[in-house]
Amino acid sequence: MKGGRKMEVIHLSHPVELEINPKCSCVMALGFFDGVHIAHQSLINRAAWIARTEKLNFSVMTFYPHPRQVVDHLLQPMKYLTPLRIKEQIFSRMGVDQLYIVQFNENIATLSSCDFVKEYLIRLQVKHVVAGFDYRYGYRGKGNIETLRREGAGFFKVHEVRKLSHKYQKISSTVIRQLVSEGFVDIVPKYLGKHYEIMGIKISQNVFYVAEPFLLPKSGVYLTKIDTVDQSFFEFCRIFESGEIVIINRPEVAKVHDEVSFHWLKRIESTLPASVGCS
Repeated sequence: MKGGRKMEVIHLSHPVELEINPKCSCVMALGFFDGVHIAHQSLINRAAWIARTEKLNFSVMTFYPHPRQVVDHLLQPMKYLTPLRIKEQIFSRMGVDQLYIVQFNENIATLSSCDFVKEYLIRLQVKHVVAGFDYRYGYRGKGNIETLRREGAGFFKVHEVRKLSHKYQKISSTVIRQLVSEGFVDIVPKYLGKHYEIMGIKISQNVFYVAEPFLLPKSGVYLTKIDTVDQSFFEFCRIFESGEIVIINRPEVAKVHDEVSFHWLKRIESTLPASVGCS
């Protein structure tokens, strides 16, 4: 945000409505950005730097739901490291001027890479595009960094962000999701840049419920850092597959219906998967 302005959130669906008319040119960061991990932060910060240097608006374009939900015809809704509301909050803190959220459905899934560039980048007066080295777009993911350069030639410049790794393992949402799902939350900060965090709503004395589509850590007991409206403390919690979280030793935490933040520090007696490097 520039000068304390509030981030503008713009929802788009295909076909794009005709009244879309950006006030000025922008730098656009492209990606799904689940987790907004270290590599995502590098990409978004680069876009912010270009926007400041070129005196352009700083924009981000993401999609919802995850493309896999539609392309793979998944019956169950996907779980996320950062549900949309949380992702919006992170982008706002990072100084984004406009956040474009494109509804991912069958219409957008069948859009050619060329038409995507015309409808969603050129039309929005994008002058610089910032994307990861492995960014894919368009029908069946046929578009990539090279096609982005060709299809945007004369309209915008493409900035490719290189791969970031930790101990030879690519920093990605996929790796973080694996770590969280298997309970290895103590390794997550090496990839995410912080401890994994989910929000819970208090439903009874020491029981909280995860109402949003967060990816849950593996069931079990964890050491956590808990943030309420008026206090922060460390405590052991048990999480269940149902989405319930029980604070083990402090029954009087927050009020019923209050939202509480749980930071997952370490699972008790967990062991390291062979496929992931040790911290």
